[in-house]
Amino acid sequence: MTEMIKLADEYDGERVFASETTRPSTYRVGLVAYALASNLKVTMDEADESRRGAAFVSAALQKLLDGLEEGGALMLPAR
Repeated sequence: MTEMIKLADEYDGERVFASETTRPSTYRVGLVAYALASNLKVTMDEADESRRGAAFVSAALQKLLDGLEEGGALMLPAR
């Protein structure tokens, strides 16, 4: 949990948009992603970090995208 909050805090420190003017977004995820994230709110509530869930998800996604970018361009599979 501590690592999740640290990741969210670091992400919040790097954001370039104004949090006062942003709006919530919705997204669709597959069954595996849903299973991983479905208890996130409860977990954050238990740690008294209710408002950190969105920052954590955003930070985790940014970390994934950064890792993909470091791997180079994605190639389309041959048909």
